[in-house]
Amino acid sequence: MSQKSLPLSLKPIIMRCDTFTSGNGDMDSRTIIVVPTRFQFKGDAWTVTWQCSRANACYNRECFYCHHPRKEGEASGRW
Repeated sequence: MSQKSLPLSLKPIIMRCDTFTSGNGDMDSRTIIVVPTRFQFKGDAWTVTWQCSRANACYNRECFYCHHPRKEGEASGRW
């Protein structure tokens, strides 16, 4: 298997999230870290997958990074 090198340096991004949503539906501002977690090379292009440090605790279903189980309709009836 041949090795491919990524032509740029991807680093974690520390930022403020103003739409962090707790389990009871309260929206708050939190500091998050968005990190690259997976690199895939397909054909002649790279795909980078990013993840938020608070993805498991956030219930904001409009957030791209949020992946809490309740987002998919489990339990609380909120979703």
